Amino acid sequence: MRKLKTALKIVFINLAILVLLIEGVSVATYFKTTGKFFYAQSGSRPIIGFSTLPTEQRREKEITQQQLHPYFGFADRVGLSHRLSDSQTDHVSNNFGFASVHPYPFKRQNPNQFIVGILGGSVATYYSYFELENNILSAQLKKLPGLANKEIIVLPLAMGGFKEPQQLIVLNYFLSLGQDLDLVINIDGFNEIVLSYINYKDGLDTSMPGDFAFMPLVNLATGNTSAEELQLTLQVLKDRKTLKDSITSAETSRTATGYLIACLRGRMAQRRYRQGVFDLNELRISSTRSGESLVQTPIRAIANEDQALEQIVASWASASLMMKQLLDQRHIPYFEFVQPNQYHPTGRVFSKDEATIAINPASNFRVPVTKGYPLLLAEIGRMQQNGIAVQSAVNVFDRVSEDVYVDDCCHFNARGNRVFGEYVANAIQQALSREDRYTLPGGR
Repeated sequence: MRKLKTALKIVFINLAILVLLIEGVSVATYFKTTGKFFYAQSGSRPIIGFSTLPTEQRREKEITQQQLHPYFGFADRVGLSHRLSDSQTDHVSNNFGFASVHPYPFKRQNPNQFIVGILGGSVATYYSYFELENNILSAQLKKLPGLANKEIIVLPLAMGGFKEPQQLIVLNYFLSLGQDLDLVINIDGFNEIVLSYINYKDGLDTSMPGDFAFMPLVNLATGNTSAEELQLTLQVLKDRKTLKDSITSAETSRTATGYLIACLRGRMAQRRYRQGVFDLNELRISSTRSGESLVQTPIRAIANEDQALEQIVASWASASLMMKQLLDQRHIPYFEFVQPNQYHPTGRVFSKDEATIAINPASNFRVPVTKGYPLLLAEIGRMQQNGIAVQSAVNVFDRVSEDVYVDDCCHFNARGNRVFGEYVANAIQQALSREDRYTLPGGR
């Protein structure tokens, strides 16, 4: 009995030493990776090696949280709650699926209201949320004597995954319903290039809504869902839960060993999740090519990739011009901003942590941005000659030392949204300051 106790004691001591050694190695690994001592940090810790907002998760959500729309292609479900990653404010989809406290169309309640419409995709949507929470544009507009006492009302008319001509259609549609507007902002460029390019690669016309959201909804609506798709969907949902659990475990772990195990588990779950969503997306897209769908998805013959990109840019510029002309008739100022993106090289220097999250060499966004953004930016000069108030914001983060990107797609954190929001607000305020109706007290 005494020998057994001695043996157990030795085993216990050895196990304790082993645990301490493992924890020591984990602490050293954490320090080497982050440059910080694990136990010196309080609260949640940043995860390493995988993104908290993987692009694929947004794509999978868009399949389940959006519905087909007869005019816009697709729209968010009514009552769907949205929130910026670093905010505590919910933005709920209204009667048309746009996140606003106002039902649409919103009619002016009194002459003192100044109504701003925001068009675009997800970056424009997040810009709207950030503006609603922080009033950056509103503060700049109120510096103009003609708007100093106005009630600035911001209406999000943007939605994740939208691209031209969806913005043009949305604008026409709501104007036809009597929507009042005093200023329109369109934040675009990325979706126009990337989603149109992916459409081209997948055999869908570049002008159609992005097939990553549109075609799965078409399949669901027409009952064109296979057993293989259902099985793969269940596996994707399982891997997504594992990924979310790993993120929570890593952020709240009390030991460095637990933290590293959660990060490794998260990396593996994210790889499986990304591959699953990719396979599911390919399966859903290919299944609509059978000719059995009840939804017409026309295509135009395109000789090659270069011609496709030229067509995409030309369609973008044409839609912008039509929006400008439409608003000119109503004396409504129109401003357009080409959003920055990490895959378009500028003078920005990425930190190691930001690069890990933001730059994905295997991303299907990298190639179209690299090839398409130069064509898009080259078109801006010709658009300006046509009177369109469009400008490039691709360099807006070049002098920002802090991290600004939160995923490997295109989205910004609070710092990025503030920098971008200030850029947009300053540009619009400076442009409007050259017009009497905004510079004279008592303007409209």
